[in-house]
Amino acid sequence: MEKQVRKAGLPFLVTYRVRRAILKAYRLMKEYLHGGAVENEECFCNMWYKVQKLKRLIPCGLNDEIDEFIDETLAPIVYDRDTVFADCMTDDIGYYDENGRFRPYDREALEVLGMNFYKTLSEIDRKLDEFAMKFMRPYLI
Repeated sequence: MEKQVRKAGLPFLVTYRVRRAILKAYRLMKEYLHGGAVENEECFCNMWYKVQKLKRLIPCGLNDEIDEFIDETLAPIVYDRDTVFADCMTDDIGYYDENGRFRPYDREALEVLGMNFYKTLSEIDRKLDEFAMKFMRPYLI
């Protein structure tokens, strides 16, 4: 089952393999966000590497959009976590110790920290779904 999709005025043949590669790239990003080690650089790099391997099958324009999304939305989780999770680590729920690690004041503060962390990840997850609907979906339908 093959289908023509027009991107920037040029036809691109979307085969089953292309659609599978696009879906796999989406799943890899989704699994990274839900993997439990989202701040781990090794997990991020593994996801990034696997997505890069799929690029030979994915149309160039979509490759650029995927790279931009990863660079602007997912990479900061690891490389700029203080900014991404700034709302989670506030003075009213904890402090930074001498090693630069954030420590909640008590169990209640830890729960608030967890809820704020989950809220931030949910927002990033929503951005991924919006990205997929806008840029990946046209190749899949």
